[in-house]
Formats: sequence, structure tokens, C-alpha cells
Amino acid sequence: MGNIPKELIDDIRAKSDIVETVSSYIPLNKKGKNFVGLCPFHEDSNPSMSVNPERQIFKCFVCGEGGNVFTFIEKYEKSNFVSAVIKQARNLNIDMSRYETTSIKPVNKHKEKLFALMKDVQNFTSYQLKSKDGAAALEVLRQRGYPDEIIEKFGIGVALSGNQILKFLKAKGYTEEEMLSADIIRIGAQDLQDVFYQRIMFPINDQYGNTIAFSARALDQNSKVKYINTGESELYTKGNNIYNLDRVKKEFRNAETMIITEGVTDVFAFSMAGYDNAVSLLGVACSETQLQLIKRNTKSVLLAFDADKAGYDATFALGLKLSRMHIPLKIWYNDSSLDPDDLYKQKGKEAISKGIEEALGWFDFLLTYGIGLYGIDAFDDKRRLISFYLPHLENQDTLTQDFYLGQLSKVSGFDVLTLKAQLRNTNAPIENYETQTAPVVENYNDALYTQNIPRAELEILNQMILSKEATQIFSKSLGFLPNELAQETALLIQNVYRTQDHLDLADVLSNELSDKMRKFILELEDRLTFYAYEKEIVEENIEAIKQKMDSNNSSSMLNKLKLAQGKEEQSKLLDAILKRKNTRR
Repeated sequence: MGNIPKELIDDIRAKSDIVETVSSYIPLNKKGKNFVGLCPFHEDSNPSMSVNPERQIFKCFVCGEGGNVFTFIEKYEKSNFVSAVIKQARNLNIDMSRYETTSIKPVNKHKEKLFALMKDVQNFTSYQLKSKDGAAALEVLRQRGYPDEIIEKFGIGVALSGNQILKFLKAKGYTEEEMLSADIIRIGAQDLQDVFYQRIMFPINDQYGNTIAFSARALDQNSKVKYINTGESELYTKGNNIYNLDRVKKEFRNAETMIITEGVTDVFAFSMAGYDNAVSLLGVACSETQLQLIKRNTKSVLLAFDADKAGYDATFALGLKLSRMHIPLKIWYNDSSLDPDDLYKQKGKEAISKGIEEALGWFDFLLTYGIGLYGIDAFDDKRRLISFYLPHLENQDTLTQDFYLGQLSKVSGFDVLTLKAQLRNTNAPIENYETQTAPVVENYNDALYTQNIPRAELEILNQMILSKEATQIFSKSLGFLPNELAQETALLIQNVYRTQDHLDLADVLSNELSDKMRKFILELEDRLTFYAYEKEIVEENIEAIKQKMDSNNSSSMLNKLKLAQGKEEQSKLLDAILKRKNTRR
């Protein structure tokens, strides 16, 4: 069994969904932002294991077991780390034959069969589109402005009448139960029949590239039902998937910017304009799972919903969620009444590019949106606008506040000082981080390694996990932590940042770690309350550690001074103490 490169291990981990993997072993239920289930690593009658989709880690709050997706497979199957990596790679259809010596059974054979079924449907409908019978449908696509490259790239096909998909799948040996499970056929008035017929077929893939559903558009322009989609199935839950995310992940690992659109054809429009980083929510609703998928796979977001009231309302609703998650955000500028697809068809890629180049900042959009909601004609209109807008500025830095208070002053006519006073009244008191205490996990049987480590060291480690800049500041200004376990963790984090700009805790846990180190890192995640990088926190805690170390060193020197023999030795030690004090002034 060959050594697996670290880059490949990280890639497999990044493509994994820990919730999906763990739920293939044990039942999980959603609880808040996380999922919970009975811990398989101790006798558990009350669900005590939590799976965090954002951090891609699991943790039991009773026995203390935890880690990333590889750790779970390794512990559950009582295998080793390499076997766990290979097993997960097989789950993702990644070829690992050069690294394995024995075959590994798939986690869920039934699910793999359904994946194969859906892939066969996608291939069949794509073939049908290129056949003589599909010529009319192909012409419709071309007339609507979709070139052959886009048709091929996104696997577009056609479902024709006559239950052809049902007949094809039967010939391939699939059972009716499997077809029903994938929502490809349904029980009609007299017999089984295709769900999709006389429709253009747009395949929907999960984030790993497996076809799991279809969005299908009627060929007949007069059809009362323009689009129908695969219903909830064993493979597909709408709120758990994002259209085209698999291609974006493949081409842009942790993309700089992800363009989020409403529909499938909007993704085509951006792609034809040269932007392959667009995805679709297949509507405007965005679930918690989709939010976490967005956060894990991009550094910033450009929202490009339709240019109508429903689109603006959806932009505001989703933008609010993204901003609260500290995801940098811009809004695609579109002064037409057209959606991205129609805009591209009518005005070409220049219009798409212009909307990106002139994208609005989040606070610019909020001001425009607020004016649209309330107007600025009457005094009451302006007062409602101010009441709407100011709360969004309350936790922003001074520069942001000053600039946008100036913008608000221009449109409302109120003096900036008046608006500042109103903003101060809006602000809720913010607790200073120094007064915060770390939450202690209840019912945790093992010793908490973090309890014996100074808060300043823990906060520095937390900030280093969140930001490469924090790690650079630490390396330059301090370089080490007094506690041995904290120092070992700092070195581990520094090593990750040598080859990448972003750190996922789940990737850190892919290293060969002792149980003590792994549990310490998981505790660090549990017990600290900061989830956004703040440079001041790093600098203040570094200063606190330096002062503590200097105080300890001075105390040690004073003790030596008392025990020193002779005036010469006493004079040297006193000199050293005074020099140390002077350098701290």
C-alpha cells in the first residue's frame, strides 16, 4: 500500500461531506446548525455525538471521541488511517488503486446502484438529444442561444414520449423499485410511466459530481408547467445541494468568488460570458446546509438574482445570512428588468461583465434596497429608511460607518452628526472579549486539556486557526507559547500555512496526531467563543504573554539576587533586571 500524498488526502477531505458519510453508518437528526446521533464509541442511550457540517468534524460530549471524516471511518471500522482515506475516496468515486492492495466494499451498495441508474439516465437523455428523434429538441436549444459546447459541458439531454426512459432502464437490468426510489418513474393511472417526457433535461449533480436529479423544461412553449424537478428521493434533497457546485469545486478549490444565481440557465449565461464560477440554488430559498456549502467552498460571494422585486427581496434575505457569517459579499449590478439568461441573449457577454465590474457593495445595496422599500419623499419615509439602515452598520468599523453615514446623509438630508447620535442609540452594548469566559462542555468525562492552559494562549491559537495573518503576526512577534501542548499545536498550524492560505480544522486533524493532541484541538474548537479573525485580539494576547514571561523572568532574577554571593554577582543581576524593565517601557 503506497504512501498517499498529503495534497491528495486534503483533496479527498475537502470533497467529503461528513454528515453524508456518518449518516451512512448511523442515523443522524438535525439539531440547530449541527446533526446529532447516538455515539457508536461508547454505550449511548441519549444522543451525545454532534456532527458539525461547517467545520466538518464530529465530537462526542460524553466519551470525548472526535475528529474528521477519516477519524470516524477509522474508529468505526477499527481500521488504520490509510484504509480510512482509501475507503472515503472510494465513496467519492476517486481512483485509489495505486495505493491499495485489497478491495474495499462500498459503504452503501443500494445507493451506489441508484447513482449508476441516474448516470445512465443522464447518458441516455444526452444520447437521445443527438439522435434523429431528438433533432427538434436540439434545434430548440440552439434557437434559445445554447451552443453545442454548453450542451456538452452541462450534460443537457431530452426525454421523449413513449416511456423510453422506463424501457431503457429495464433493458439495463434496473428494478422498478430502484427507478421509483430515484423518482425517475411513477405509478400512473394504469401502469408505471416516466416522470419526464417531452422535456429538455438538465442534470443536477451533488457536490461530488454524481447525478442525483433533473430539472426539466417543457419543449412545448404553451405548456402550463414550464419546469418540473425531481422530487425528494433517496439521493436528492433540494436543500442539501447546489447546482453546478461540483464543477466549481473541481475548477476552483476554495474559489475567490462564487456567483450565486436563481436558475440553471443563469449559470449557462455566466459560463458563456466566461465566468465558470457560477452556481444556482434552483430558486431563491437557501437552507442552512446550502449556506455551509457556500462558506466551505468560496472566500466571497456575488449574488446575481433576477432584477425584479422578488429577486431584490431574495438578495436581501440571503445577503443578510451571508453577512452574518462574515462572508464578503457583493451584488451583481443589473439595471434592466432581465434575468442573467435573457440579458446575455439580448445584450451579450459585455452586459454580464459590466454587472460584475460595477457590482454593488453590501451596504450600497442595502441603501438602494431601503430607498426602494420606503422612498425618500416625506419625513416619515426618511425616518423609516434610517431605522432600517442603521442597525446594519452598528457592528462595522469606524471607517465603514463614517463612509455610509455620509451616503445616508446625502439621500436623507439629515446631518451626519445627527445620524451618528442615532447610531449610538441603536447600538447594543458589546461585551469586551477580555471579560468573556470559555463555555465548559457538560457531561464530558475526560480531563479537559484546555483548563490548564492560560486563556491568552488559547485565544492566540483560535485566531491562528481562523487566519493566516494571525499566524504570521504570532511568528514575527512571539514565535512560541509557554505551554508545551499549545506550542505543539501552534507549530502544526504554522506548518499547514506554509503550503496554503486557508486552514480547515478538519485538514489539521488529517495529520498523524496523538489522541491527546487531537482531543485538545477539538476542545479548543468547543470552548472558545470567537469565530471571526480580529488582529487586536492577537496583538493584545501576545503582549499579555510577553508581560507575564517578563514578570516571571524578573521574579526568577530577584530570587537569584537574594541568593547571590558577593557584590560583583549582585551588581550584574541587578543590572539585568533594570535593563529588562527599561526595554518594556
